Amino acid sequence: MEGSGFGTWRKPDPGRCATCTEEPDGTQGSAKAGADAVAQITHGPGNLRFSVSEIRRFPPGDPARFFSLVEPRARFHARDNAHARTPEVWLLARSGNWPSADKINVRVLLWRRCDAQLACDAPVAITGNSTDDENLAHNAAVSFRFSPGNDRSEKGFSVLLMGGRYSNNGKPVAVFSTVPGTLQSAWHRIRVATHHQRGVLLYSAESLKQMLAAKWNRSHVLTAQALRQAGCVERRLTHAPDCEFDGRLSIARLGGEWLLFGRANMAAGSPNASKRAGIFGGRHVQMTRSRSIEGPWSQFRLLQFEGYPDYVTGPVEAARNLYFAAVKPNPANMSTLLGLFAYTRDGDNYGSVSMALSCDGEHWSQLEPLALTYRTSLGRGDIHPVDGWIVRNGSVHFYIHRGVPGTVPDGVARSSKTPSIIERASVPVQALGSYTKRVLRQTRFCF
Repeated sequence: MEGSGFGTWRKPDPGRCATCTEEPDGTQGSAKAGADAVAQITHGPGNLRFSVSEIRRFPPGDPARFFSLVEPRARFHARDNAHARTPEVWLLARSGNWPSADKINVRVLLWRRCDAQLACDAPVAITGNSTDDENLAHNAAVSFRFSPGNDRSEKGFSVLLMGGRYSNNGKPVAVFSTVPGTLQSAWHRIRVATHHQRGVLLYSAESLKQMLAAKWNRSHVLTAQALRQAGCVERRLTHAPDCEFDGRLSIARLGGEWLLFGRANMAAGSPNASKRAGIFGGRHVQMTRSRSIEGPWSQFRLLQFEGYPDYVTGPVEAARNLYFAAVKPNPANMSTLLGLFAYTRDGDNYGSVSMALSCDGEHWSQLEPLALTYRTSLGRGDIHPVDGWIVRNGSVHFYIHRGVPGTVPDGVARSSKTPSIIERASVPVQALGSYTKRVLRQTRFCF
């Protein structure tokens, strides 16, 4: 981040609010007036100022992560708040065993009837315990398919979940966990689950009842063969040439097409996966597009950012990690995309959730840090963007998951003692619109 070649920000005090800026009199943001903290993009054309506040705190031992936020009865649009009835908001997340929501009981949770503060009904599991369900839940993205003329009604749409990894040649594999034995110094490996990672799956439900009963229509949309034919990028010696998609997925609609974003592991590393270089570093994001959510999918393309190394033609910097992308239509200009990206670079003091804009999903403006963390390890930080945002009363509300369980080992920063919270970063739609216009004028990829 410091000297990393893209957007700059005012450095926070790691002992205080990591997303707050410092005012000339020494106070952080607008906290001196008793209001929310302020985060500001200080590089780039917009100088956007976000009002930031903690709005939800999860109880200790809750492993939920990879949050998504959607409005099932309305498209994301800056004019949604003009409708008489406020659209319902859903919050979704992956859950499982502590701390990484992995191995056992991996499932998708749904919180319904949320408000902008993410006060919601109690969560319910909407996927089961089959091996395919676990595979999908690991990195699932959510979207909707609307019937013509019914895009704002309670009927006429399908709920879509898309997710899944590919590894172990698509064959079932036993999952083990290390547990203490009868002697104080003894530990044992026990079989805790069987995973079946056979590629990217699509689940759809035509009614709320069908979804809540976890009776999804299931299809296999990106098999190992389809991924190879589409040129999916996976360079780790432990997995190549087949993409594992070990990071989360994101789905967006643009110009009548579906765009799918997923992990591209760019560093070859070591064939010995026990070595750090074999499994961490060089993470990036790739995308593919299709006129139909069922495919066929186009050739995968590596995302390109202004001011960032070009991995299409240049060497890979294994120290850099774009952990995953959260991409949706830009609420201030629906013909463009807005992405939030979890970013770290080895040797920097901070990790970030950074923002960029795109006209086509492949080429992006310069990354601009929105939220920071000093807690980084293993090529990742403990903050993730929530995939989705909402518009209320003239403001766009973005959400950041901070203190993601299991992302930073206890030996580094005592991650189990750090609370898991969601912060809301709000900015006026008008300000985001002005920022978008200036970015598009200065971005060589758009015009």
